Amino acid sequence: MDKLLLKREYKLEKRNDDNFLIIDDERILLINKFFDFILSRVTKDTEESELLKELTEKFNLEMYDSKYVLDEYKIFIEKCNKESKSKKSYIKFQIQLLNKNKVKKISKPFLFLFKENVIFPILLITIITHVIFITVTEINYSFQTFNTFEIFFIYILFFILLFFHEIGHSTATFFYKTEPKEIGFGFYFIFPVFYTDVTKIWMLEKKQRLIVNIGGVYFQLIINSFLMLLYIYTKNLFIINSLSFIILTNIYIIIYSLFPFFRNDGYWIYSDLFDIKNLLYKSNYLILDIIKERKKVRKIDDFVTILIFSVANWIFRFYVIFILIKGIINSFLSFHGIMNNSLTDILGLLFKIILMIIGLYLMLHFIFSLFIKKSTSSDEY
Repeated sequence: MDKLLLKREYKLEKRNDDNFLIIDDERILLINKFFDFILSRVTKDTEESELLKELTEKFNLEMYDSKYVLDEYKIFIEKCNKESKSKKSYIKFQIQLLNKNKVKKISKPFLFLFKENVIFPILLITIITHVIFITVTEINYSFQTFNTFEIFFIYILFFILLFFHEIGHSTATFFYKTEPKEIGFGFYFIFPVFYTDVTKIWMLEKKQRLIVNIGGVYFQLIINSFLMLLYIYTKNLFIINSLSFIILTNIYIIIYSLFPFFRNDGYWIYSDLFDIKNLLYKSNYLILDIIKERKKVRKIDDFVTILIFSVANWIFRFYVIFILIKGIINSFLSFHGIMNNSLTDILGLLFKIILMIIGLYLMLHFIFSLFIKKSTSSDEY
């Protein structure tokens, strides 16, 4: 029957005994052995009852488990068939900055940094450097000492460092004989971001994927360590102030990158470390499914790992909503106190309120959409 057929050209590759890859021109999708079995059996003339019988016998399942698997497969196929040929992504308004050939040229000189006898010692040294620096150095900065040109120069340098983060991911990908598609710029949530399209690393082993995941932070740690040494030995006030801003911001970006509740490096590290495909999708609905008792009698792989992520993620989301609501209320209450201030102060507060309202709307819209319509999604790099 048509609703069980994948209406796109693809090839299927075995990743291991439990996972398979659907590969087409635009993306790589990770599926389980149940979906692979259904794909291999289904034709236009396939009867659903016969498919359920085969599924039950093949994997020694109960009939209700087979029906659940088939229902999930239908949702997956429906979404795949509805999607346009253009690749959808959680990063919006993407602009390609470098194609794979240019990325390869830039990444090539840094390949040695991912040799096993190089990466782990450097990681250890840079982490120790950061801990010692943060512990013994009272670092601060003030933009009041900078003129407009100097501020512009600092931000340009900072964005170059962020771009270097993406070079870390691309270099690790090339090191394992896989090619990133591009490096680009876009928006995630409401934040401007650089990104590296490393979709093909789904074909790598777990350890290799984890190295690619930490590649960006690894490069940030290296360059930040050099900046820390420069900070210690320089006497120039402008350089000290500039380095203070860049070093501190770089540390914040590293922490943010490792935060697992956005689709940052930390999310993919958690997902690959425990080898959980579609982690966000599973964690979004796990609590809801438990409440509805939809999975009460069904064994769930990695249940504890997904549950920990799910609970922590939902706590984080509601905490963010609380902070945004509190911030909006406090900002409105503070209007009376700044009415006699400069127009810049008033406009700054208005801009802050608008950003918080947009953030609150997006958070609430996302959460309500989970309750209104259960949709499936696939993890992509």
